[in-house]
Amino acid sequence: MLEILDLSRKLAPETGLVERKRLGAELARLQRATFAHGLPALFVFEGLDGAGKGDSLAHLVEWLDPRGFKVHAPRAPSAEEALRPAWWRFWLRTPSRGELALFDRSWHGELVQKRLDGALDDAAWERALAQACEFERQLVAGGTVVVKFWLHVSREEQKRRVKAWAQDEHQRWRAELARERRAHGRKETLRVVEEVLARTQLPEAPWILLEADDDEWRRVGVMREAAAALRRGLAALGVTLADPPAPDGAAPAAPVAPAPDTLPPGFVIPAASPLARADLTLRLDRADYRRELGAAQARLRELGFAGYARRRTTVVAFEGCDAAGKGSAIKRLTEKLDPRGYAVIPVAAPTAEEKGHHYLWRFWRDLPKGGHLAVFDRTWYGRVLVERVEGFAAEADWRRAFREINEFERALAEAGVELVKFWLQVSPEEQLRRFRAREADPAKRYKIVADDWRNRAKWPQYVEAVGDMLRQTSTAAAPWTIVEAEDKPYARVKVLRTVVGAMERAVGRDAPP
Repeated sequence: MLEILDLSRKLAPETGLVERKRLGAELARLQRATFAHGLPALFVFEGLDGAGKGDSLAHLVEWLDPRGFKVHAPRAPSAEEALRPAWWRFWLRTPSRGELALFDRSWHGELVQKRLDGALDDAAWERALAQACEFERQLVAGGTVVVKFWLHVSREEQKRRVKAWAQDEHQRWRAELARERRAHGRKETLRVVEEVLARTQLPEAPWILLEADDDEWRRVGVMREAAAALRRGLAALGVTLADPPAPDGAAPAAPVAPAPDTLPPGFVIPAASPLARADLTLRLDRADYRRELGAAQARLRELGFAGYARRRTTVVAFEGCDAAGKGSAIKRLTEKLDPRGYAVIPVAAPTAEEKGHHYLWRFWRDLPKGGHLAVFDRTWYGRVLVERVEGFAAEADWRRAFREINEFERALAEAGVELVKFWLQVSPEEQLRRFRAREADPAKRYKIVADDWRNRAKWPQYVEAVGDMLRQTSTAAAPWTIVEAEDKPYARVKVLRTVVGAMERAVGRDAPP
């Protein structure tokens, strides 16, 4: 199969950039549609070391909402996983409805390595290949889009890339791992790979072979095939996305009657509230924003690699007013990070299983392992905010929660976790402006729901609850940072600067650039 590839294919950088921007916008629309229609999708990235799997992942997810995908990089089974059936750990990582799951190596890479290491005799090899096909057929039959990439790189280009890793302090471990894998030789490895590709080439889940010597050719190819697969998956559900309207001469969207404003008239934040100290006049001009954002994102990427190498963990917790810009801040925080090193956990109303546990259980469950970053979009503070205001928690329960949350966060700090907590604040006037803008924009109308207006009607109660939360849970181990979010560029840069400072404390300011 691999002999048909032309590894000399290239794409000019300027052409690639234009195509990636176009495809990125399309992927963002497709992701929103998969979420709206409950379509799960699973992407597999396989290839020799140096083929660009991580880079392809990064450029693909750069355009996506980080709250809607998870990246998995399975390696050797853990002690617990080794006690279970082999496919258990992969089933646990399959995507839920409306979610994307992306695998940097998968069951296929594991099968190749086991065959090369002599861990599978002929009978076990045959059964393992059959089980891989059964697994993928079951996923597709259950409604999951399965997309499998093999990224192929030449011997010369692979050597060049591995040599570059060896000269990079944060990437050196990858060069050492690649050397271990090359012990079997490229020819023997590709012989086994060819068999895996041929035997697991399914009509429901075919392999997509891409030349990977040229970065732009590979990046654009991955994005184009990913978009096509999501379109096919949506079409199977009867969903067809119209092409985006032309900027000039496009028919206006049907008007939507604006909802009535629900804010109690005349309300002002009490002077005693911690929120009253937020200076919502702070702004950042466009040139400063671009410069500071780029510098902070570059430093975060360096710190992400350093944190992984030194096994230091960071948890970032976002709370804030509706439409304060949590999602856009999280997007800027993560978009230049290696997607294999972080996870964004969107927190919604607890499921039936979660309600059967202590309210902190699901947050303990989602804590990251050493060297990784976890970003919580809403948090354990729901107990003292929405559950308090809406009456879902008894007064004795939410009052006790202040102590329990402080104990939880102290336990994280004592375990070496760097915890960063943000409250994003906007004025009632700016929130209303953003609500109206969402109503008027067909592409953003999904963001405004009845709960937003109901929460706005309870603005005074939420101000009181937030004030109590900030006073009682801002501790030396886990202080709150109030982010003035009236101006989104200012808020995003403040968030990134604060996380940079936290990660520098976690890994050391001497972490090399």
